[in-house]
Amino acid sequence: GDALQEGGGSEEVNLLGELLLQLVLLVHIQIGLLNSVQNPVCDFRGITDVRLVAEKLEQTFSLPGGVYNFGSGNNFNMCETVFRLLQSCGISTDRLTANQEAFKEHPRDIRIRTEKAEQYGIFFPDTLVRLTEVLREVLGGR
Repeated sequence: GDALQEGGGSEEVNLLGELLLQLVLLVHIQIGLLNSVQNPVCDFRGITDVRLVAEKLEQTFSLPGGVYNFGSGNNFNMCETVFRLLQSCGISTDRLTANQEAFKEHPRDIRIRTEKAEQYGIFFPDTLVRLTEVLREVLGGR
């Protein structure tokens, strides 16, 4: 309470945020391991660690006016992304199945182009690289 009002307490807020993120990830992993998880093969997107967005946001304040996309890129569909993520952390992929039907009629590709922001030195790690780092942190270094 008082520490936050006086401008302090950011360490406590960061710690709480980290703990909440880890809890959410663990719950999602546990749900996925208990159930068969279908991941679409016709769905392409990047997934960005919001903590990195917050860290890099200040860099955007001095950019010339315009539209800038920034975030993590991804070269894989969501099915392949989840498969590679779990495999890289030593988690069984036995319950993963490829959903061939979702977005089949209209494949979804919502990846962003980040070249403009990168020209000004704003870079993000690849989706799979960052997700693997975060998941390994949560799992205790697997």
